[in-house]
Amino acid sequence: MTMTANASKNYTDEMISTITSQYSANPVRATVDALADQFGKSPRSVIAKLSALGIYQKAERQTKTCALPI
Repeated sequence: MTMTANASKNYTDEMISTITSQYSANPVRATVDALADQFGKSPRSVIAKLSALGIYQKAERQTKTCALPI
């Protein structure tokens, strides 16, 4: 499947700038969820857009004792 110039965009430039600025200021899952609600998108869609932009930071996993894994 080839992308053409007429392909619809899921995110407008304004949406991208809002998502970028808000997530950069507070890079946590709650921010992703709030942005998803604000724009009527799924959280996975917002994460995918942030990943494509090279901004998304994966959450650090913790063990049962709340220590970071080795």
